[in-house]
Amino acid sequence: MKNNENLRKDDLIWGGFSLYQNKKGFCFSLDAVILACFFNPNNHPKILDIGTGNGILPLLIQAKSPLSQITALEIDAENVALATFNMAENNTDIQVVLGNAMEAEKIFGKNAFHGIIANPPYYKKNQCRLPKNPKIAMAKVEIEWDSPTFFQQCGAILKDNGTLTLAYPPQRLEETTALAKKYGFTENRRLWLKSKAEKKPYLVILEYIKTSALTQTTEETLIIHCKNGELTPQTQRILKEKAWRN
Repeated sequence: MKNNENLRKDDLIWGGFSLYQNKKGFCFSLDAVILACFFNPNNHPKILDIGTGNGILPLLIQAKSPLSQITALEIDAENVALATFNMAENNTDIQVVLGNAMEAEKIFGKNAFHGIIANPPYYKKNQCRLPKNPKIAMAKVEIEWDSPTFFQQCGAILKDNGTLTLAYPPQRLEETTALAKKYGFTENRRLWLKSKAEKKPYLVILEYIKTSALTQTTEETLIIHCKNGELTPQTQRILKEKAWRN
């Protein structure tokens, strides 16, 4: 696989890991790194990444929580092969499973995990023009994805008091909040991402807890760029693995 001319190797810095990506497919962005930084693996011995793609999130979570047992679920067979290759190249025990997230309970059974992380497709089919590249289209648009089923399945495979951490565009927050409540989740933390201080948020990262108890949601905002276009010190710390190491 290393000789594949469509693959490029990127240094993840975190944990000393590296990642092979398909240049013609969906490549990870800064959002994935921030999502992994936001994710809290405390008391999460068993973690599932849903829709792993090339395996970026499991590797970043492994860097944060080396003792956790991490599983990655992916529907695309080529992505499964690439993610499995990346796990082996980094000498991890992360298991990559081929399967549809809409059937997660059938694959893993009830109450199988303490924590779930996901970077779901951001858009519904009628909300944007489909990218011509089918791999990119599946990653960005709900083609093989149904949000109500996703939340229902997460509620089934998570243990009580387990966490669900995910990212969505702000325009889908109301929908996401309603679905989370319907399937037994309470919001615990929220992080708004802004490209610059004067801009509106372009993404919101959410942590839900599988509980009926009321919690006080903590809310923060991360500014990605300074006025001059350079990364803010906070963002630089995240990329250098210092936001949670220090």
